[in-house]
Amino acid sequence: MNSSSTRRTLSDVFESYLSACRSGGDAEASFRASLVAQRVVKPGSEGSIRYVKPTGLDGIPYVCIRIPTGGGKTILASYAIERARKAFLQTDFPSCSGSFHQARYASRHSSA
Repeated sequence: MNSSSTRRTLSDVFESYLSACRSGGDAEASFRASLVAQRVVKPGSEGSIRYVKPTGLDGIPYVCIRIPTGGGKTILASYAIERARKAFLQTDFPSCSGSFHQARYASRHSSA
């Protein structure tokens, strides 16, 4: 698998995971379900994949993707923002100051 298809697969699994979490699923169960849904593992073998639940982040989706040097971590991170915006946050402005940007956008694009 080349770097581009690996990034695409990782992005698809990440989005599937976030969608499952958004639907109210437990983070660990959502993680395992997304691996099966995206055909990363065969049904029934997802329990063999280790999931580490970080302390103090209950209710917050968490993943750690390990990619070797030169594997495209930066480009994957940029794709991850869009995937998280669409699948989990469901907002056009995924930032702490999203309401500021929404108001600014609305004021520029409102019909007078």
